[in-house]
Amino acid sequence: MQFRLVGLSGIGRVFIFRQFYKGPKEKGGVFMSVYNKPLPAQVKGTVTKEYWEALKEGKFKFQKCDNCNTSIFYPRVVCPSCMSEKLSWKEASGKGEIYSYTVVYKAINPAFKEDLPYTVGLIDLAEGIRVMGNIIGTDDPESLKVGQAVKIEFSKVTDDFTFPVFRVVEEANQS
Repeated sequence: MQFRLVGLSGIGRVFIFRQFYKGPKEKGGVFMSVYNKPLPAQVKGTVTKEYWEALKEGKFKFQKCDNCNTSIFYPRVVCPSCMSEKLSWKEASGKGEIYSYTVVYKAINPAFKEDLPYTVGLIDLAEGIRVMGNIIGTDDPESLKVGQAVKIEFSKVTDDFTFPVFRVVEEANQS
């Protein structure tokens, strides 16, 4: 299988890919759509490579400054607190809580229409970093609460891309 660029999103720098199956036509070797949503355009750079590779392994990594001990997310080349270039990668526990969220009822990009409604939130992880991602695990997104516990899970959308998502933790399971 291979990926082909089939369009550009009008918002930001993302590419839309479709996966094609190259096989004999008589054996059903025709177009097969696996993931038809925008994907990040620049993920192979040296700064973000460790982050994306860890996601594929089911781990969420963030940076920690070796100089001032600041937890850092999104990946950077210098610490935003002290400007040190001495940064290390650490694995997050995956535990967090909702800082803020919004429920999306109208898809700006038609590729997301089948997912409506979906919830996007800012999540404060236990390690002191704030991350944006989809919140899953509730039938009623309007019932979510700021401060509600979530845990990280991983959604593999292609062989190259795995995204972090955040599942609501039931109160009895918050350990």
